[in-house]
Amino acid sequence: MVLAGVSGGGGPEAGHKGPLALSEPSHDDKWLTRALRGAGNVVLAMEVASAPVAGREGGAELIVGNFPFEDFEDAALGLACANMPRALDGVVRRNWLSVTHQDESFPSLPVALAAHYQNSTPAQVGATALALGQAQHPALSGNSILVAYRAPIGAGFRRLPYYRILENDFDPQQVAGAIVLLGSIAAELHDLHYTPMALRGAGGTGEKAALMPGVEIVANTTDGLIHGRNIKPLDPSATAALTVVAAMVMAALLVWLRPLKALALGWLPLVVLAVVGTFEIFWTRRLWVPAIPLLLGLTLSYGAGTIYLELTAVRGQRRLRQAWAKRVSSEVLSVILNNLGLTKVGGRRLVETVFFSDLQGFTPFCHSSPPEQVVEQVNKYLTIATQVIRAHGGTLHKFIGDGVMAVFGDSVEQPDHALRAVQAERDFLQRMNELR
Repeated sequence: MVLAGVSGGGGPEAGHKGPLALSEPSHDDKWLTRALRGAGNVVLAMEVASAPVAGREGGAELIVGNFPFEDFEDAALGLACANMPRALDGVVRRNWLSVTHQDESFPSLPVALAAHYQNSTPAQVGATALALGQAQHPALSGNSILVAYRAPIGAGFRRLPYYRILENDFDPQQVAGAIVLLGSIAAELHDLHYTPMALRGAGGTGEKAALMPGVEIVANTTDGLIHGRNIKPLDPSATAALTVVAAMVMAALLVWLRPLKALALGWLPLVVLAVVGTFEIFWTRRLWVPAIPLLLGLTLSYGAGTIYLELTAVRGQRRLRQAWAKRVSSEVLSVILNNLGLTKVGGRRLVETVFFSDLQGFTPFCHSSPPEQVVEQVNKYLTIATQVIRAHGGTLHKFIGDGVMAVFGDSVEQPDHALRAVQAERDFLQRMNELR
């Protein structure tokens, strides 16, 4: 059986028993009518178009049915709708099973072709497609299915230039027993569409090389209906579970690596894995795993986790660092930050060395000197003490007037704590002699 889907001539409502039907068909119209009736296997295409209309009392939408000439419609085997829905990004991923116009339902062109080819009815073909394609998925309309594209653009189906058909310059065996679609592939006729196959290449270069003709989209949909090749969307509960797992993995990596490293070693690789993995499953298994929920789960997990760490753990560590940075050396501070239990208050028995320092004659000096000079000299003295104690790995405990108390061997264990204390005292005396 040879079926042809062609876009009919005439303007809006030019056919389908419309009021604008021609009273007397031309000679060419009569010839084509006889050819359609003689073939007996031609399905013509119609379209339901809509356009906004503005008026004084508000806007409205004008819906128009573009039908073939009524004599062509009467002579053809059937009439089917060529409408194709586009997603928000302009990509054709789905195809309608039927379209309703003025309370009359028309099967889509792929459904009508598949029904006639299989000696079935459009209703049976549509019901089977809905069952196999799980069209009850919330991301799909109950009257549409995902198009299972068979091959890259221009490589899935045989093409014959129309001029060769007119000149009888082709082998009829090439189309014997096949479904033949008549359509345009020229860019000037504006029947080129973005499809998921644009990422698979088009065998050419340039921006328009990735666009697929509408007739090829119809061919892909029809071929999928006939051979039961469907794209099944992943169940929403499975998608939710996969998103939760991905978010938990991201959260674990964030806690382990901390925000900056987790961005480069966690979030970015997981995003690449999600995108590549969902596309590969789509091409090889015909299973649609929504990538957007995964990407949102990973991103929100990283963002929320980073905010939480900044407001809690990281901020607490920053406060601890600020509290201890002036009391211990950077090496000791690193050990404390990596072993937070060292800073906990509690009874412990230790062997350590305590460092004490006091200024001789400090009280008479305070009585005989201006306050500004006392503060200046004390600050110099305490600065030297702090620098020396930190340089030798000691922990500065407190200042008591002109007295200084430090400990070697706590909070970090130091087997040579006594030696460190003596060396600190020696350097401290040398610096004080220079101050005098």
